Amino acid sequence: MYKILIALFGVTAGNGFWVYKYFTRLKQLTQLYKGVAAAEIVALREEGLSGWRNDAYQCYPTFEYTVDGSVIRKESSWGYPRKAYLFIGRKMKLHYDMEHTECFIPKEDEKMLKQKLYLHTAGLLIAALLLILACWQYA
Repeated sequence: MYKILIALFGVTAGNGFWVYKYFTRLKQLTQLYKGVAAAEIVALREEGLSGWRNDAYQCYPTFEYTVDGSVIRKESSWGYPRKAYLFIGRKMKLHYDMEHTECFIPKEDEKMLKQKLYLHTAGLLIAALLLILACWQYA
């Protein structure tokens, strides 16, 4: 009986943590990364993941974009699992920090963050509902 309550509490807390993390990251994007630039992927670096399947790797794209006449070329700190999604010559929109123009995030990542936020919010609501029902059942 208590094991079920503890498990449901853990799932609720875990989803709540991820909802908070994705929400704060999206809030950071809207408050800090106000600049928008057209960027192009000019290089890709692949890195294998240790301990994963033999074909698992991450791709780190290098973006090139122009801000106030200055060309900025920087590798993303985010690794992407799908190489088909990334290719040299692909053009993307970036959001960048107006004060530190080398700090950026691709517009596609914003969509991904929103999807993850919605997914974990749904998980949080379902887990919270199950936790409430379980508490009510055992009370």
